Amino acid sequence: MQLDKLLKNLKYSESLYAWPSAERDLNEITVNGICIDSRDVQPGYLFIAIPGVKDDGTKYISEAIKKGADVIATSSEKIEKYGSEHTNICFLEVFNLRKFTAHVAKTYYAGQPKVNAAVTGTNGKTSVADFTRQIWENIGKPCASLGTLGLKSKLISKEKYLTTPDAVYLHKLLSEMEEKGINNFVMEASSHGIEQHRLDGLDLNIAAFTNISPEHLDYHKTMENYFDAKLALFTKLLPLKGTCVLNADIPEFKKMKIACEPRKVISYGKKGYDIILKKSTPTSHGQDLALGVFGQDYDIHFPLFGTFQVYNALCALGIVIASDINVQDMAVSALENLTGISGRLELVGTTPNGATVFIDYAHTEDAMKNLLESLRHHTKSELHILFGGGGDRDYRTRKPRGEVCKKLADKTYITDDNPRNEDPAVIRSQILESCPNAEVIPDRNKGIKKAVKSLKPNDILVVAGKGPEEGQIIKGETLPFSDKQSILDAIKDLK
Repeated sequence: MQLDKLLKNLKYSESLYAWPSAERDLNEITVNGICIDSRDVQPGYLFIAIPGVKDDGTKYISEAIKKGADVIATSSEKIEKYGSEHTNICFLEVFNLRKFTAHVAKTYYAGQPKVNAAVTGTNGKTSVADFTRQIWENIGKPCASLGTLGLKSKLISKEKYLTTPDAVYLHKLLSEMEEKGINNFVMEASSHGIEQHRLDGLDLNIAAFTNISPEHLDYHKTMENYFDAKLALFTKLLPLKGTCVLNADIPEFKKMKIACEPRKVISYGKKGYDIILKKSTPTSHGQDLALGVFGQDYDIHFPLFGTFQVYNALCALGIVIASDINVQDMAVSALENLTGISGRLELVGTTPNGATVFIDYAHTEDAMKNLLESLRHHTKSELHILFGGGGDRDYRTRKPRGEVCKKLADKTYITDDNPRNEDPAVIRSQILESCPNAEVIPDRNKGIKKAVKSLKPNDILVVAGKGPEEGQIIKGETLPFSDKQSILDAIKDLK
């Protein structure tokens, strides 16, 4: 693509250009590809040098030029440094590199699915995205989901990437999906991804919100900033003709509903106007639900444990109905066929005496509260939990998680999670402050074996924090470790 076409319609407020080589016109420069990672540069590429949170792309300008980059987009001070040395290179001076990246990526990789949905919130994004894809597949819609689990689709496959990938990767993927005939697409939208303009350029039709609780405050600093980052998905990225799918049972619902105006709102939950959870009855194989959906009553069996999974499913239902109101009956019926995500309240096994053991990814105060409250409904005897705290993360979340376990669990085990570069003993002691009766077993494998061995008939144990992860990060090294396998080994020992 010619450079002048790539930069067409770019607003002056977002970018300003300067090229050291006056002999070269924009329409004489052909761009063969776009990238923000110098390792991906090929001859004729546009390399966008973005100063990142963990690394600085401007450090790799020389490397990109050596590999054949013909155009470099960067800041003015970097042009002053490199421009005089490389007069044959076209340098673009850019005010907002991340917005610029989204613009040129959308222009270069034309084509997107007809229906694009994004879901944000602290907890539940992964399940909502996957449930939405499952419902679409169940009713015969060519579709895909993207997020923590990677890209999932029957029509296309890709390697796992970031929860919310960079704009170049996203728009390349959107174009490929459109070519494969995928008409319905849903993705997770992290607060980082929204704030860093990674979703800019996505032709968004539907935006959904699950819930919000303290997380990523090391990045956002305050809850207000964190909430505003999430809210931008609805107020800045979703067009006025788009549809918002909102959880009516969270304290932020009214504020969000007002902020979303004049966009259409579909609300779900016990207080929902459109998708109403009228009753939930725990069973040995899931839950029986009584729902009201746009004025019509439904009684269904939901095959998953946990109230929060019901909310995730209702959010997904709202997205699907927003994409096509004519599929309501089929979409509701599809809830009976949903399968859970690995590591999300996943039933791992049953001990010889009839106790059950789950794993879950919950690692925030709110997620652990929902987890324990949900399992309590299924518990005939005692409810036990084993968890730890991730290192190099906001330490302020540790004490509240201990308080939740002290209040809602009958027995708590504190062990190591991913201590990373922190002293694991310090992490454990910070949790123990609010949960003094917990049993501390530093070695996670030994802790799991002790917890499983201690279960009495009809007890429930949930091992929380790491979910499906297959490694434990200690001092920069990832050691092989799986909660699930450790549990299975412990049950096998009992048998």
